[in-house]
Amino acid sequence: MDWRDLIWCRDLSLKLCRCCRTDSLGRRTAYCSDECRRWFNQNHFWWAARPVALRRAHEPGGYRCADCEGLTDEPEVDHIRPVGGSQQLRNASCYNHQANLQVLCIRCHKFKTASQRARPRVNEDGRPAGRNEMQASESGEERPAQGPEVTA
Repeated sequence: MDWRDLIWCRDLSLKLCRCCRTDSLGRRTAYCSDECRRWFNQNHFWWAARPVALRRAHEPGGYRCADCEGLTDEPEVDHIRPVGGSQQLRNASCYNHQANLQVLCIRCHKFKTASQRARPRVNEDGRPAGRNEMQASESGEERPAQGPEVTA
């Protein structure tokens, strides 16, 4: 599967900027500016999204945990709406929107992950859901909200 198949907040088949949706690409093929390219990368690719989330939580003395609000030197960047164990979705998808990322201390991250794994996943009709069914859910409940628009 191509990473473009894992982006659902934008129609990547259109010849528009992937960020601000303008049609003034000129000689560019995907973004109208470097700012738009950065925004798209920071909201879809783990390698670019993780450092931005860490910068947001950094304070003098460490990183602020979004759960216990303590400071930590060993931060964990957590997906608020879980990815579900798929490395491909973790690497490049709309699950990496900044609105879906938070920084936690190791203790809070371990607790959250353990409680999510203990909870059974079910469809809207109450049947157990597989990972593929959750990712393809048309209800959108397992998908993070669309990121902010950036104007050029």
